[in-house]
Amino acid sequence: VGCLQNHDQVGNRARGERMSQLVGPGRLMIGAALVLTAPFVPMLFQGEEWGARTPFQYFTDHDDPALGAAVREGRRREFTAFGWNAIDVPDGHSVQAIMAAYKAALVEKVRPSELSGGMKKRVALARAIARDPKYMLYDEPTTGLDPIFSDVINELILDLQKNLKMTSIVVTHDLKSVYKVSTRVAMLLEGKIIATGTPDEIKNTTNPYVQQFINGSSKGPIKLKLKEYQD
Repeated sequence: VGCLQNHDQVGNRARGERMSQLVGPGRLMIGAALVLTAPFVPMLFQGEEWGARTPFQYFTDHDDPALGAAVREGRRREFTAFGWNAIDVPDGHSVQAIMAAYKAALVEKVRPSELSGGMKKRVALARAIARDPKYMLYDEPTTGLDPIFSDVINELILDLQKNLKMTSIVVTHDLKSVYKVSTRVAMLLEGKIIATGTPDEIKNTTNPYVQQFINGSSKGPIKLKLKEYQD
């Protein structure tokens, strides 16, 4: 069997770069000619036949958290010894999470233009976690989604918090989302924090501003500021 690259040569690189990410089109053509005309059975690595440029990164599926952590830190130490920056070496568990998010959106079967609003949000989230962030800021993550897709997003946020040990900061007006994903809540009014607490403390507060908001009442201390526009 003859090949330009295989899963070990690609997946065991720090960032999983394919040959198409390392050399130009001319060298790729020369390499392809050598592989296809050599007296061996040609082997094309996954996606190589259409010139895939997406990385094929190392990933793990360890049930033992200690083993997963040992593999993660070991890879980072190894690549650091070869001159890589440790933050450039992806966590195998993060890659697994990315793939899970992409599969949840079924992006392998549809075009970007065919994605629904919920699917687009999940794909955007998958892209955001590619660098293994310690903090994630969500800006109205459930806006425009029906209740079912909203809950899918909420579950995904919880899964990322649990599996990636990531702190989530969610800016939202969706109270169902607030009560489901948060451990601490802060309410802002005109740029100032007027109340903080656990979800239960917020629900049971006597603060009239908070009560008006969570009850969805037009009557209370919060007054709508309406601007009139004249032609």
